[in-house]
Amino acid sequence: MSSKEDENWSLWIGSTLDTFGFKQEITSFRSHCFDEFSANVSSKSEQIYPIRFSLVGSAGEGFRHGRSDIDLLAVLINTVCLDRPMVNAHLNTLKTDYSGTAPGYTKVILINKKSHDIRHPFHFNTMYRSTEGHPYIPSSALQYIAIDLEINGPALSLESFLQSYIFSDMDFVFSFYFGGKEHLRKWAKRSRFYTWPQPTVLKEISSMEGYIVPVGDKPSDFQSLEWRICYTTAEKKLVGYLNAQEQKLYILLKMVSKTILQPVCKAITSYVVKNVVFWIAEGTAEQQCSVNCLVFLLQKSLYFIKYCLENNHLPNYMIPERNLIRAGVFGKEKQSTIDFLSELLKEGGAIIVRIPKLYQCMSYMVRSPGRAVQYGNWRDDVEKQTMKLIVQLSKNWTPFVPLEHQSSLLTAAFEGNIIAALKYLMLLVPELPNMILQGQFEEIIYLLKARLEATMLL
Repeated sequence: MSSKEDENWSLWIGSTLDTFGFKQEITSFRSHCFDEFSANVSSKSEQIYPIRFSLVGSAGEGFRHGRSDIDLLAVLINTVCLDRPMVNAHLNTLKTDYSGTAPGYTKVILINKKSHDIRHPFHFNTMYRSTEGHPYIPSSALQYIAIDLEINGPALSLESFLQSYIFSDMDFVFSFYFGGKEHLRKWAKRSRFYTWPQPTVLKEISSMEGYIVPVGDKPSDFQSLEWRICYTTAEKKLVGYLNAQEQKLYILLKMVSKTILQPVCKAITSYVVKNVVFWIAEGTAEQQCSVNCLVFLLQKSLYFIKYCLENNHLPNYMIPERNLIRAGVFGKEKQSTIDFLSELLKEGGAIIVRIPKLYQCMSYMVRSPGRAVQYGNWRDDVEKQTMKLIVQLSKNWTPFVPLEHQSSLLTAAFEGNIIAALKYLMLLVPELPNMILQGQFEEIIYLLKARLEATMLL
């Protein structure tokens, strides 16, 4: 495929993503609203639990598409894990032990326990102790919170109040603060060929906190004792520093991964995709990240994935020694994925035909450009009002408290914003007054849900 054709595909894809919910303005607004949501939920929950929440992953970054799950990072704020800890009477103090662990993982030793509450996460018996006699903390320790919740890896899934509004499940990922700075120091100091991230960003990110989450390295003999080190909020900040075309690459590569690559290789997850985009952003000259280079960036990303598979190492962006495909791709699956990527690289921009939802939206842009623009303006307006409503309701919602015990607060939140709620309903269902007069209440609910779904065509 010629360079001119790829440029045309790039412009077509870019304008479609802008129209159907991924222009930079709306992704930034989405992320900002979820930051407010997290702050509101944390403010309420900290009155009951020593937990602070942060919406992370695609939703928190503003790049969630379709009905993908929402990830809420739940950090136990009375606990900190350090490489060289000093005992603090007001905190549970943990110490890292990297012996025998893969890069990006650590065993955790309890140095000081603040509370003797029977439901405390450190109220357990363990046969594993350090040379100083302190107990190791198994990653299952945090599952004490999981009563009545479905355990899903390091995340705990449940139907949430948000499900009623944006049709998704919420995963609570429990974690502790991690204060080790060696990984971030090495990350900030390593050589880079181009100017991303900027020096000011490197300085900002290198001072941010990390987390340990309760999941061990699968091939390890001590998997149950290991915790994964991650820099979730730092990665979220980095996504915000991608330029408009790199952000489009992010959402496009997520679609390629989910629709095209994961049926062939499950190891190419959305988290792998995010790390690939970071490496591409760091390793690409600014002039190659223009509006007509989206297909070039996509092909560069697919080639990078192929190269990593061939070399059995796909590096984590923050901790390059950590292999994101370690124990994930073997034998025939690996070779078939490499061969498949080779075929995809020959297709250029035409790879989009393999993503039915995106291709349908692109076709609609060609058939009815005026109506597509009108739709785009409407959907952005609806989403902004939806997000504002969710933020408002989050001021009256507390995690882990049954909804029936919070219904009066949520009702009061609606009633306190009745004019805004009516404007919102009229935006979604302009036929509302006539339908109310005709008693078509079931039809109103149906239209409300259908039109909310219509804002998520991608």
